[in-house]
Amino acid sequence: EGDTVNIVYVERDESHVATPLEFSTFQGGSDLLVDAANIAADGSISAAGAPISLLDNCPGVGDRAQVDVSGPDVNIDGTSVAFAMQIGAGETKQIYTVNIDGTGCSRLTDPESAVDGIDIHNFDPAWSPDGDFVVFASTRGGAHPPGLSRRLFLPQSDLWRIRIDGEGLEQMTFLTNSEVSPQFMREGRMIMTTEKVSQGFYQLAGRRINWDLTDYHPLLAQRAESALGDPNDLTALRPSVGYQQ
Repeated sequence: EGDTVNIVYVERDESHVATPLEFSTFQGGSDLLVDAANIAADGSISAAGAPISLLDNCPGVGDRAQVDVSGPDVNIDGTSVAFAMQIGAGETKQIYTVNIDGTGCSRLTDPESAVDGIDIHNFDPAWSPDGDFVVFASTRGGAHPPGLSRRLFLPQSDLWRIRIDGEGLEQMTFLTNSEVSPQFMREGRMIMTTEKVSQGFYQLAGRRINWDLTDYHPLLAQRAESALGDPNDLTALRPSVGYQQ
């Protein structure tokens, strides 16, 4: 009670409603803000002042109507933020970092040319627990050429990691459907949302993987079966853990 904490969030035009899998959809008119909040005895929060933008010193940022920012993640030290930003409809999403006071904004990933008509987006950043790496989703392909997901035919993304100095870029997952929204469990294992697609089956499932890339493992909503015993019958799915996605 009585403490003040910073809250980092994205403010965007309410008309933009792209889903997390529609990450290649440009949604301009957004800003990355930080606001101090007071904590009351019951845990509720209230604004302690006016929010400030963290984009004012970012290279290339001008008209906010031409900025699409998403996925902020605050480093465990509380002093820096990673986020994805697309500066203009003709550009691609890239990973940036900025200090929580708005200084030191810089781009961590570099734009790349489209491959077979698929733009290379980097997005959904997450700090590693030690603060030395940023994990992010990317359409760059890597071990396989950039492609489209098998169900929704949207650009397909895998997870990658990079050191905060821009070195050591490495692919972490190798799928034919999208993995998005990486985050970390307390002891350092990474969790993510994964598209599962097979004949007559589609699901968004939680999965996890160790930092050394071992034990790629189901986590949540991994399976569902047809109550009628027909794997192609999507009208009577019986989720094995109580929900479908």
